[in-house]
Amino acid sequence: MREIKFRVWCNNKDEWEQDEWLVSRNGEIIDIGYMKPLLESNHILMQYIGRQDINGKEVYEGDVIKFQSDIIGWEHIGVVLFKDCSFMIQMPAMSAYRWTDYTIEKLGHAFVLDGIDTMEDVENNIERIINYYKARK
Repeated sequence: MREIKFRVWCNNKDEWEQDEWLVSRNGEIIDIGYMKPLLESNHILMQYIGRQDINGKEVYEGDVIKFQSDIIGWEHIGVVLFKDCSFMIQMPAMSAYRWTDYTIEKLGHAFVLDGIDTMEDVENNIERIINYYKARK
């Protein structure tokens, strides 16, 4: 059974939320210090997918990964999303749902780009996000 963990991106600060928080049963992000919900429009909740990359880094929704098929040997860059009740890797021309045969390396996350403020923004800007990380090589 995989470990259930989350992280929260704060759009206002352009960084991971540092305050202590929890997720309520209805999915609200609650600031423990103030015991009130964080503004949903300013915060993005992302779930751990239960895997680490080749360097031992935990992989979450919204992460950009380089992955290689251990069987075929091809290599691609994609963004991890949760869609259709499953974690998947989204690329401009296709999606990959099967994880067991892939060696993955975490390159970063999608929220470093201007205008990427929600998971919907991530989905609508896959090619832009991937091109950003390809240019950083």
